[in-house]
Amino acid sequence: MSSYRYKMFPEAAHALSQRYGLFGFIVPSEINTDKGSASLWDLLLEKCVWKRPFGCEDRDRLFDIDSRFKFCPVAVRKGGTTAAIREAFMGRKLLYWEDGEKHAILNPRERVEQLSPNSKATFALMLGTLNEDLLEVCRDQGVAV
Repeated sequence: MSSYRYKMFPEAAHALSQRYGLFGFIVPSEINTDKGSASLWDLLLEKCVWKRPFGCEDRDRLFDIDSRFKFCPVAVRKGGTTAAIREAFMGRKLLYWEDGEKHAILNPRERVEQLSPNSKATFALMLGTLNEDLLEVCRDQGVAV
């Protein structure tokens, strides 16, 4: 069976949602790094508006899995296109979900496409303005991450 099984659920949610319907899901952090998730990224960038992608580590043991496992709760609105993604990563406490916006950076779609033209799966893996500066340097140097 494919290692990209996590894609099935957001793809099904998209297919079942009405236009402008909201849906959310929790997927492994591989959605941000796997080349095989490119088609899902295309779908969510082209036909949806990403509302809140955050990456978390399961240090509080929300799930009965290894506490170092990383996952991403994501909220999406079907319809429209994503102009920019407000994202934050490496949250280690459940409270992070409540105030995640203050840790988030705004990643314009153009930056996503420049940094990762093949997979579109470019997310920052650290927090703060250093991360934004690093992403800008990568973009300016033509480095795909």
